[in-house]
Amino acid sequence: MCWTLFSSAWRCAWRRLRPALAQNPLLAFAVAAACAGVPVVAIVAGVRVGARYAELARDETLLRSLALGIGATGLVGGAAVALLAPAVAHLGSALEAAPISRTGAAWSLTIAPACVGGALLLAPLLLFATAMAGADGIVLAAAAATAVVCGAAVGEGFRLCARLEPLGLAVCGSTAGLWGLGGAALGTWWYAGPAGAVAGERSALISLLLLGAFALGGTGLWLAGCAVQARTRTRRRYVWATSLPRSAVPAVAVATARRVLRHRELRVQAAAAVVLPVAVAVSLGAMLDVGGAPLLAFVVGLSITAAALLPAAAFGLGGDARWLFDAAPRRSPVLAGAVALAGVVSALAVVGAAALFTVPFARGDLSTYLELEGVAAFVLGCAAFGGAAVPWRADRLLQQLASYGSVIAVVVCGWLAAGRLEGAQGLDETTFTLVAGNLVLALGVAAAGAIAR
Repeated sequence: MCWTLFSSAWRCAWRRLRPALAQNPLLAFAVAAACAGVPVVAIVAGVRVGARYAELARDETLLRSLALGIGATGLVGGAAVALLAPAVAHLGSALEAAPISRTGAAWSLTIAPACVGGALLLAPLLLFATAMAGADGIVLAAAAATAVVCGAAVGEGFRLCARLEPLGLAVCGSTAGLWGLGGAALGTWWYAGPAGAVAGERSALISLLLLGAFALGGTGLWLAGCAVQARTRTRRRYVWATSLPRSAVPAVAVATARRVLRHRELRVQAAAAVVLPVAVAVSLGAMLDVGGAPLLAFVVGLSITAAALLPAAAFGLGGDARWLFDAAPRRSPVLAGAVALAGVVSALAVVGAAALFTVPFARGDLSTYLELEGVAAFVLGCAAFGGAAVPWRADRLLQQLASYGSVIAVVVCGWLAAGRLEGAQGLDETTFTLVAGNLVLALGVAAAGAIAR
């Protein structure tokens, strides 16, 4: 039964994708080009930065920063995947009565597909890191994957805590203990968790064996939290109690933003996108005596990583209102642009909340805030375009992973293109970041409205 459910999830995803590729040859060509070109680009990029990495790897401070970045990003990304993954209750009333335990259903429909899909998304990172650092690069990629799994366990624990389930504290506490144990076993920076393996104090083989053991432990905690999810509760809201602007475009934007922030899973994920980065910042500030602009940038970067999923979620939720949008006396690109704008504004609200809670112990000057605003605008503009290409759906785990991959691909391509332009326009770094970021935001929202289906 477990294999049947697991394979059915992939077959259903392919059956939805195949007609879309058949009806849109340009999309099919783009998917094929990405599948063929991304591995080549990853290897070439890794070879080009290999010498630079070998030089930087001698600096312990830079290695520690790399370990912290990998560990914290993996935690936040894994938590986002777990919090937004469809719950066991999405089986429906018919399959809920099937002769399979909740643990088996959680493994077959959530854990195993997420692990396989995540491995596909992390494959370019593995190729890049291996070309860059050889065996040490393999350890780096494995450390990132282990951090993601631990983050997924933290996300499940956070979900249970939000529902006042006692097991949530046990899952979060056990994951924290596993994180510290992994850091102590793999390197001197116990607070970096499994990402401490990038220090290279142990041989690559031993590091990989230890990372595999810690990944299995994190997967077990993730499974334990996922298997006890309660039945999804539905909340009814009265339409007449909601006030909207009179104009069509602002009304669509406001209604979509409210749907994003009122969606149970998205609301919990948005709270985690604020709580987790701030908690990491408080811990780092207390243990390492770090503060100021670097810590503020660290928190905002982690929050952007999690909030970048909201534009794609806005398109997924907006797809439920196609019956209304198709009959509206407005052009569809304009309405789709309003949906994209709602997702971007929701994400900016989450990032702004994380920055606001960080300001009391990590302040920056005006140029720092302007640069962070430009970076947030750049990433969210790319996320709007990627989310329009592959919308996020609450009940389809594999489409969620594909949406994450689409957003990451657009952000990386846009970042590489912007990097080539920096310095060629005669602008200082702050001005260039601010102008380029907001320009990408405007273009991303407009392009998202044009390509949305």
